[in-house]
Amino acid sequence: MNNFYTRICSLVLLTFIVGCSGTSESDYSSPSAEFKTPENLPQYSKEGFACPTVGIIEDLRSITLFGDNNKPNDKSIAGYAKIEDFSGSCAFEGGFVEVNMDVLFSAKSGTRVISDRVTESTIAFPYFIAVADEAGNILRKEVFAVAMRFQENKDTTRQSDTIKPRIPLANPQAGQSYQVLIGFQLTREQLNFNRGD
Repeated sequence: MNNFYTRICSLVLLTFIVGCSGTSESDYSSPSAEFKTPENLPQYSKEGFACPTVGIIEDLRSITLFGDNNKPNDKSIAGYAKIEDFSGSCAFEGGFVEVNMDVLFSAKSGTRVISDRVTESTIAFPYFIAVADEAGNILRKEVFAVAMRFQENKDTTRQSDTIKPRIPLANPQAGQSYQVLIGFQLTREQLNFNRGD
């Protein structure tokens, strides 16, 4: 897995998420209202080193793809996906803390299932992993695409993706000062659609 890109946007937590496309801080509620951390990543590694906090940003937990993602329309939905959960662990090695995570996705095809379809179909959904410091400043971000495979005559599917973000860390006990954030990479219009705007 590639390391994170060097600083993508020097914006506070939740202001960069919609692709750094001019979204202002006022478009978001407070981080505490959107950032929720499932309790399935240990607070400390097996060696006793502090693990970063990992969480899914609630407003970016789901994505709907359209024929034109800049013009969401209920009649042009190509697919829908949701980040269901994650599990993992962390380890400290060579001046880095590595978070090893399996992220679970579910998806639904937006097209009608054709009864005589004999081939599988795939829809790729873009999501990101980002690292933020204790003040909420985004330090690194990397965008991925999870390719969700739909079996013939099926319009739903579930699968997991394994990611291993690494954070440079001189002090292994300072891991809790960092946050690893998970969410879908949305346009402003897709975010508004999620919120019912």
